[in-house]
Amino acid sequence: IVIAIIAIILIVLLFHAMDAARGGSGRGKRSCTYTLNGVTSTGTVELSNLKVEIINCDGKADNYEVLDTVDFEKYILGVALAEAGASSPDEALKAQMIAVRNFTLTRNSGMCPSHPESCFHGYNESTGIIRMRACTNDQVYWDYTKDCPKIERPGQPTLYCEGVDGSTDIWKKALSEERQKEVEALANEVMGEVLLDENGNVLKLGYQADETDKFIADANAGKSYVEILEGVYGSSSYSSAKCTY
Repeated sequence: IVIAIIAIILIVLLFHAMDAARGGSGRGKRSCTYTLNGVTSTGTVELSNLKVEIINCDGKADNYEVLDTVDFEKYILGVALAEAGASSPDEALKAQMIAVRNFTLTRNSGMCPSHPESCFHGYNESTGIIRMRACTNDQVYWDYTKDCPKIERPGQPTLYCEGVDGSTDIWKKALSEERQKEVEALANEVMGEVLLDENGNVLKLGYQADETDKFIADANAGKSYVEILEGVYGSSSYSSAKCTY
């Protein structure tokens, strides 16, 4: 009996470990340590256990509201799914995740280059967090485990929807458990990957609907995410962070 109980405990522990590796019980717990140039103007920075503060679309230093704080890697996947769509081909989603990661890490050096380390939005060196507006002014984020009601506000075309109620018009419906695990497995495949320029700095890039459409078209044509990114942004090298699940 004792041996049987021990065997059951070991099986349960093994199941939870495998589930976490697939993104199940470990959902939102992915973490990477990045050593990067080009995020600030002060040289190399090491970024660990990054968090993203999702704020209102018109948020500035004097009027911002923190809608949610999420792990960086979860944010990357949530944005990729919101921007490209959860039904996009696997390689397109992987390309989108890397594009999202590059944009997020270089949001300040691209948009406020004179003081990227202290800019209110994006990565702030003093707080160690990344602050992003929850709309197309920065990036649209979706917690794909939940239904997202569609709401319209002036100047705020598509908003993060946590806590929004009173709307029955669903913008995006929560993914099935099976699809959640599939997209989380894709995220694990490219977790921590960042495009670098010829000087070894994080490549500053943006992506509009045209780029996302190209990701999808190239993936449908059989291209890998590496080939897709090279076709859109040119030849670049990659940096891979040290990541845990």
